[in-house]
Amino acid sequence: MLRKTISGITLTLVLIGLFSNLSELSIVCTVSEHHQFAAYPTFAYDNVTTHEGDLIINGTQVFVIENCTFIQTGSIYVRDSAKLVVRNATFQMNQTYIPQYQFVVDDYGTLELEDTCLRSDQLAESFLLQYSKASLRNVSLVGNAYLNFGDFSKATIHKLTWTSFIHLSGHCNVSFEDSRIFGMKIFEETCNVKLSDSYIEYCLWLGFSRGSVVGVDNLKPGFFEYLDLKEKALVYGMSLNVTLNKTFVNSWGISVYCDSETAISNSEIGCIGIWVDGLSIHFEDLKPKFYQFLRAGQITLNKTEIKFIEFTILEGSDVTITNSTIGIVDVGQDYSDVYLINSTVYSLKAWDFFGSLCFEGTTLKKVELMMYSDFYIYGNVSLEEFGQVWFSSNVRRNYGVIVKNLHNESVPNTSLVLLSEEDVMIWNGTTDNRGEADFNLTFTDGNYTDILRLEAVKGNYSASMNVSFLSSTPIFLTVPWTPLRHDISVAEVKLLLTQVYVGQMVNITAAIWNEGKETETFDVTCYYEGFPIGTVSVLNLTSWEQKTLTFQWNTTDLIPCKNYTISVEAEPVAGETILENNRKTILVKVNMMGDINGDGSVNIVDIATIARRFGKWWPMLEYDRNCDLNLDDKISIIDIAMAARNFGKTCG
Repeated sequence: MLRKTISGITLTLVLIGLFSNLSELSIVCTVSEHHQFAAYPTFAYDNVTTHEGDLIINGTQVFVIENCTFIQTGSIYVRDSAKLVVRNATFQMNQTYIPQYQFVVDDYGTLELEDTCLRSDQLAESFLLQYSKASLRNVSLVGNAYLNFGDFSKATIHKLTWTSFIHLSGHCNVSFEDSRIFGMKIFEETCNVKLSDSYIEYCLWLGFSRGSVVGVDNLKPGFFEYLDLKEKALVYGMSLNVTLNKTFVNSWGISVYCDSETAISNSEIGCIGIWVDGLSIHFEDLKPKFYQFLRAGQITLNKTEIKFIEFTILEGSDVTITNSTIGIVDVGQDYSDVYLINSTVYSLKAWDFFGSLCFEGTTLKKVELMMYSDFYIYGNVSLEEFGQVWFSSNVRRNYGVIVKNLHNESVPNTSLVLLSEEDVMIWNGTTDNRGEADFNLTFTDGNYTDILRLEAVKGNYSASMNVSFLSSTPIFLTVPWTPLRHDISVAEVKLLLTQVYVGQMVNITAAIWNEGKETETFDVTCYYEGFPIGTVSVLNLTSWEQKTLTFQWNTTDLIPCKNYTISVEAEPVAGETILENNRKTILVKVNMMGDINGDGSVNIVDIATIARRFGKWWPMLEYDRNCDLNLDDKISIIDIAMAARNFGKTCG
């Protein structure tokens, strides 16, 4: 095989001006043989030319590729009246992710494709903008790519086989003849589009701008000997310059803003796209079916069948969708809050989205795309599949956990730990008296495929399951634990302070549970190094009830720079047989008063640390309780003076 490689950051044809008489650059390869691909008129050539880096064609340059396979790794720009010609060739866009590169023809640039196959394994986007021109004859697409016409572009297209969507907007003027196209979206009423002897396999979309008054009547799929949407008044209220001649349309799509007055009557609509931009609105009972009458926002359906529903939710919206079946929910363009309740969504796409998604009793079949987004997902949802595209996105998910026993009874005070694939602890917690807990995970480009492990331990019993981005919530764990008749436990012991200094009165809190079936009365005692701090009587604690106790620890006579064992013990009640959970201990280091950084000495670093927080009080973000030595919820000259009294002292 003959292979030519052109490497470099950028191939810019302006630089070819070194050869002053050069106006056309050609890459020509002799065809050794060709192969037919499926039903498409495509060719493969043994002569392969690869180019790495952006291909920029501008000025009056003409770049010709013919009789070869040309593999482009990088973007393509044709502008300033330049021309790109591809004849008798296979042109391949080589991408590893989307949207890595783009293909743009603008500023009076020209694109000519003839007897050519375009290939792309990843979704590629081509744009014809700013008075650009295009001529496509006997061209096919293998793979996935969008072709976009806009900004007064003009194109004549003959024998096009396109397996993806073509988008038209911005006063473009495009004619198609003898073509087979998967789908077409006409987004502006100003487009001039002609289709002759062609076939739309999936859907021909008509999109209307915000504020339009749109009426659709008797719009149905099928073969059209001749159809002028404007003259036949199938779509009225707007000036649509769309004509069909001997063309088959498998289905129609209508895309409108929910606050634009839209009436669709006596029609069969393959897909209705509802756009929400900056509104607070509630939709209910939207499903693919025949509607005798429906009012949704400013959209009215009358004797019309809808086969697919798509939502596009844009900046500043607050949208609730309940009891509905939605094909696609597309969220993007900044911040919105979206609530999906008791619904089914087949595909979710997030692009430039920075809001939140709340699910309640909803099934999400596929997370299709995450692009340039940073948002929060919470609630109860069943997730089934993830697509191939995650790029430059952070998604925080809240996971609810419910632990029950074999009798479907809630299991409170269950220890939970979440471990990474390397068995590193990511989170730990305890279920409440309903047997519930929750935690948050943040998924990024680097970890969204990770499989974590959640473990639950209750006494001698345990359960575990894998957790990933796609895990359905709530997460249910079953442990074969049965409550005893009498069982008191100390679930948690903690201090409000992260630093303890000699001389402080420190609050110690303890969470006490009655995990048995009977109401109990008992005493709870807190100790340091075996010396009692205090005792509290707990009266009539009912089954599954929790009570938080507080003990005050006077540290005045303690030796600084030492670790102390704090324990909380609940006395056994009559008939209690399991006593291991009646006691809980923690270790607390007690520092010298003023030793803020805990290095065993009070010096200028500690004084400066307090001074930086001077004048701050709770609950200001800058307030630091470790610098509030007298625990009066403000940092003042008193705290600095307390530290200064020990200035220069060290442990031992």
